Amino acid sequence: MNLFNIQKSLETKVERNWSVIYWAIDAHGTMFLPYHTHLEFYPRAVEVLRFISQRDDMKVILWTSSHAPEIRDMMKMFALSEIKISIVNDNPFEANTERANFSEKFYFNILIDDKCGFDPLVDWDVVKGELIRLGLWCKNRADHNHIWGIDGVHSNQYCKACYTSRPKWDRL
Repeated sequence: MNLFNIQKSLETKVERNWSVIYWAIDAHGTMFLPYHTHLEFYPRAVEVLRFISQRDDMKVILWTSSHAPEIRDMMKMFALSEIKISIVNDNPFEANTERANFSEKFYFNILIDDKCGFDPLVDWDVVKGELIRLGLWCKNRADHNHIWGIDGVHSNQYCKACYTSRPKWDRL
């Protein structure tokens, strides 16, 4: 798993004043075991996907070569697992610009795919660890969301649950 992509995307989000970053995430061999006869999430994938997909500043794009009936089944599994998929194999949220044509290749910031070297048995924990390291994931709350506050002494915000300082890229 190439972790610098996550941090770099968050840094660029701040530098360019973006409101959202896009995660294109493959289905089989990445989120789901590669059975094709039935759908089963990899261990720990649900926790990370739920966290990413429920943030206002992140959108998950389902990246799959599956046929429509299987995609419908996946979407049911995502809904039951409280994972919000914004779109499938597309990104209509980003328009073409003078310098970029997104009609042939849709826009995303982070790609997670077993074909790109992602090992789902290891790397969902690695992504979670990176989100913790970057100050986005609170280890001490069940919903993993920080409770930001100021103590009256220090100028920066911190999480009242885990005492992490609020990172620059988590200011919406």
